[in-house]
Amino acid sequence: MGGKAQGFSIKMFTTLSPNLTLVEKHQKLIQVSKSRAHRFQPITNPNSSSPVLVPNTIRSYVRHAFSDFFYTVITIGTPPQVANLAIDTGSAFTWVQSAECRKCIVTPLPGFDLRKSSSSRVLPYNHPLCVPPFLSPRGRGCSYLLEYADRTTTEGLVGFEKFTFLSEQGQQDVPLAFGLGLVNNIIFSVRDDDHPNPIIGIMGLGRDHPTSILRQLNPITLLRFSYCLAPQFEATPSLLHFGDDAKIIGATNVRSTPILGGPDDHYYVRLNGISLNGHLLPIDPNLFTLGGGGVVVDTGAPYSLIVDEAFQILRQAVVDYFYNMYQWQPIPKTARDDFDLCYDFHTVFTAPSVMLHFEGGDMEVHKPSLFTVVEKKSELCMTILSLVITIGTPPQVANLAIDTGSAFTWVQSAECRKCIVTPLPGFDLRKSSSSRVLPYNHPLCVPPFLSPRGRGCSYLLEYADRTTTEGLVGFEKFTFLSEQGQQDVPLTFGLGLVNNIIFSVRDDDHPNPIIGIMGLGRDHPTSILRQLTLLRFSYCLAPQFEATPSLLHFGDDAKIIGATNVRSTPILGGPDDHYYVRLNGISLNGHLLPIDPNLFTLGGGGVVVDTGAPYSLIVDEAFQILRQAVVDYFYNMYQWQPIPKTARDDFDLCYDFHTVFTAPSVMLHFEGGDMEVHKPSLFTVVEKKSELCMTMLSLGTSENLPSIVGAVQQVNYKFLFDVGARMLHFAEEDC
Repeated sequence: MGGKAQGFSIKMFTTLSPNLTLVEKHQKLIQVSKSRAHRFQPITNPNSSSPVLVPNTIRSYVRHAFSDFFYTVITIGTPPQVANLAIDTGSAFTWVQSAECRKCIVTPLPGFDLRKSSSSRVLPYNHPLCVPPFLSPRGRGCSYLLEYADRTTTEGLVGFEKFTFLSEQGQQDVPLAFGLGLVNNIIFSVRDDDHPNPIIGIMGLGRDHPTSILRQLNPITLLRFSYCLAPQFEATPSLLHFGDDAKIIGATNVRSTPILGGPDDHYYVRLNGISLNGHLLPIDPNLFTLGGGGVVVDTGAPYSLIVDEAFQILRQAVVDYFYNMYQWQPIPKTARDDFDLCYDFHTVFTAPSVMLHFEGGDMEVHKPSLFTVVEKKSELCMTILSLVITIGTPPQVANLAIDTGSAFTWVQSAECRKCIVTPLPGFDLRKSSSSRVLPYNHPLCVPPFLSPRGRGCSYLLEYADRTTTEGLVGFEKFTFLSEQGQQDVPLTFGLGLVNNIIFSVRDDDHPNPIIGIMGLGRDHPTSILRQLTLLRFSYCLAPQFEATPSLLHFGDDAKIIGATNVRSTPILGGPDDHYYVRLNGISLNGHLLPIDPNLFTLGGGGVVVDTGAPYSLIVDEAFQILRQAVVDYFYNMYQWQPIPKTARDDFDLCYDFHTVFTAPSVMLHFEGGDMEVHKPSLFTVVEKKSELCMTMLSLGTSENLPSIVGAVQQVNYKFLFDVGARMLHFAEEDC
């Protein structure tokens, strides 16, 4: 981004307990390896007429609540009942609290009483508006459920009612589908005896959903509206205009910027930069495209929130300004937890000028709107806040298995119904203020793993051995521990509710530490690589069963340094999201084995390099040739005979041994370079160190599946995956 190096590194750990017996360890690793091969098999993912309106102009008053929400005053029903609704450009559905609410917004205003209105009608269950994501049939009628990003909710029934607006002709009555809130847990329910909350619902002005006022009243609104918000805490009302009434009159400097598509119903625009006192701050414009392609203009958010990396640059510029002008030092964050930058002050001051550079025009933030006085007027706080993109806010620890063989990242939920066996708690969505549900119509909510579920999105991953994970999909802030400190990134991920996964090892002394998977697959849009547009990563796997962590690198941090013999092989297309490369042959002790290279193209066009498979698996016809060569080697060198298969069912070649030995050398001939399998990675000792077994296995005779180069055979090699260039580089390294 902008020529700046981008990347991060995170530690990787082995997960199997050193206190498992060697038999148990290897049984587990073989089970994982063979089940990985089955993942390449195809998987199936289960999963009224409009009122006639006369073109006109309508408007309503807009007031500023003490809680910093702006609301409009309208009347609903016959006879009319007053309803103050927060105007919200960030949602589409309009609803009002019911007089019969079971959980109610704290307000002195009465809720809307359906029984007292003669013009109320129930929205039928089969009406065109009674559709997901917010609405669904309920008996003969329709119900709604809305959940906002901060986990506040409202739910109730849906009906038609007469809404009365002001217009050029006086009053205009219009029929609207709206929600009658019965269970309301909403954050504008501020309790303050001197300034009680006046709001009893929300007017949804979202752009595209058919329940939006703009869409329902299209002949009147013409999909246009305008507003001008009065200063903070002033009682003077302004006006919310619709249709032909929505104009900018008399202004000499009107600026225009495109409304972008975005992944949901919000109004996204392109922000190119921020200036302070005329100086453009060194903020990468790509930071303003995270999460939706642009920044959101939202009346439902009282204060502006900026992605943290950009915010820190703005914050430092403001800190420098106040120090240079007044020698002020900011109050430590702990003294004013809600705001990100505050000062003690007791003097007149001049605020800096902040300019937002949108595509098409600049907008200066008025100085009185940039800061607010709090705490008995002795503290001054900036009203632009940091949007920190840890998992969650506050952070919750999640150990994820790294997997080059899958694309989707998921973590076990604290509310899982079938859970991975682990002492680590699952991720608790309720404790995070930064969680958002992935909308059902988001571009990422597509097969084969993801599918719409009500107003949100769900996922299902199923493997051929029937291990599965399924749950919901959301956006969340992930924080990686790195050599440089912490790195925060926003990610779409799965929240696993039903998890039947084979790394759930039960061991009292060394319990399983993993609660999910980090998907590093190459092409699917949910892959971390694609979401972060960091199409390079590297790793170097430490020897089996050692606790020493190695590092997983991303972006510009992914390099092979100091190696004298770096080899490179193309990453092939393949039928799925795995990393296929071309293997031309296998040698033993320098002799090329008589294996048909076409055997290494079965199932996908090449062999797969996969960290999720502990051991390598080779198509059986090729494996039998390799096995026989190893058998001949040990017989010629030591007169050893292999143990019959029935005595060691998990491995395909084992020996009893009680002496020092030299293992044969196995070389994999990839297109572009050779890779010798390190001898300690070729065999493992099991059963009280009296049996020696080869860690390369057969895929079996009935499988038309690709061969796999597993993690154990990758030990002490540095692998660099350059997905953008479709190349895999590797070199020997002491990991």
